[in-house]
Order: sequence, then structure tokens, then C-alpha cells
Amino acid sequence: MLRGLQEPLLGAAQQYLARLYHSEIRFTDHQVARLLAGIEEAGRADNAVIVIMGDHGDELGDREGRWVGHTKVICQDVLHVPLVIKLPHGRQPRARVEEPVSLVDLMPTIAQASGLALPPSLELYGRPLDLERPQGQRPAVFAETGRWARMQAELQGDWKLVSYPNDHLGTLSLFNLATDPREQQDVSTEQPAVVAAMQAQLDTWNAAIEGDHKRLQPASREPALTPEEEEALRAMGYIE
Repeated sequence: MLRGLQEPLLGAAQQYLARLYHSEIRFTDHQVARLLAGIEEAGRADNAVIVIMGDHGDELGDREGRWVGHTKVICQDVLHVPLVIKLPHGRQPRARVEEPVSLVDLMPTIAQASGLALPPSLELYGRPLDLERPQGQRPAVFAETGRWARMQAELQGDWKLVSYPNDHLGTLSLFNLATDPREQQDVSTEQPAVVAAMQAQLDTWNAAIEGDHKRLQPASREPALTPEEEEALRAMGYIE
């Protein structure tokens, strides 16, 4: 985190971080362009299913906590990621979809678009997106992080509910992303009916996820990793 920095220095540090981040985006854009050009040159573009997505964004010290990264926040800077899908033979109209969708839907979407049948025994929370009818995909989208403190979010229309499940106080925040895209004004006390309805949906989602965790629990808790694999994961920060 950017702690103990005076405002002028803080501003300079944030600008430097933003430039680094933008340079990564420019580099990625260049590599994606190379990949797409290669697919085109190989004569495979018309018959290809092409999906371009981001896994997460990053907070760059813009908010009060001055956090830098993506493991301790669940703001839209982190959750709202690029997703571009192209079906073969121009099967879907070109459109920009404003409604949120979930990355858990990608695997069944790619399988369906590629003509692949998934095993009936494979129980998925995700479902294929109807790319020919881009609106009305999901009534609600959920997200969570648990690296530092467990946080969950539910997005429904313009509303975003943020929950802290391990907080014994039952802390909740509600934001209207249409009027407050930077999530600065908590309106949970002004919208108790919206909070109650969204909390009920979040509870249902948590119950489903808990059921999946129990069903998929491995017979042994010991990870089957080699020392080299453990070191690689540790270097990337995925294990301690």
C-alpha cells in the first residue's frame, strides 16, 4: 500500500503506477493484434471462436485506503473486465452489451459455440450465454475475494451490494452504479428493501457454493504438487 506518503509524492506515485499499468495494456493490445493477424493470415478467422477476456483489473491507490492491487478490494476497477466474443461465420450481430455477465459462463459458452457436448454429470454454475440475444443474460452476478478479508459482491441492474461474511457485525454496503460509479456513497440505510432482496439472493448463492465445496471435497487434503510446482506457485503469490 502507499502508506505515509505526502500528497504531492502520492500523486506522483499514482501517476507512475498508472503509466506502468497503461504500458502493460498497450503491450497486451499489441500481442492480441499479432495473434488475430496470424489467425487471419492462416485463413482460420471465419471459422474460429475467439474469446478475449481479462481475469481482473487493479486498484491503483485511488480510494481512501490507498490500496494497490486486486486482492483486498472488490470495487468495479477490479471486477469490470474486458470480454469480447466472436462466433464463427458471423453468427451473432455485433453489439456492445451493457448488462453484466459472469466469467463462470465462459466455459459452457465456448463449448456450445464450438459444437462440443459437455458430460451430463458435469454440474456447472455457469451457463451458455445467448450471444444472439445479448440482453437479459443474468438477473444477478456474484463475485468474491478472500485473500486478505473475505468480501462478496452482488450486481443486479444498477445496484451493487457488498458484504463482509466474516464480520460479526454483518456489515453491508449498497451502491447505485448509475449515479455513483466510483462507489463513494453507501445508500444501504436508504434502500432497505433493495438490501433485503439482494441479501436473500446472496444467501442462496452462498448455499449453492457451499454445497459445491462439500461435493467436490477431495479424499485427501494434501496437494499433489512437486516441489518445483509449489515454488512456482509461491513465486506468483498463490500460496505462502
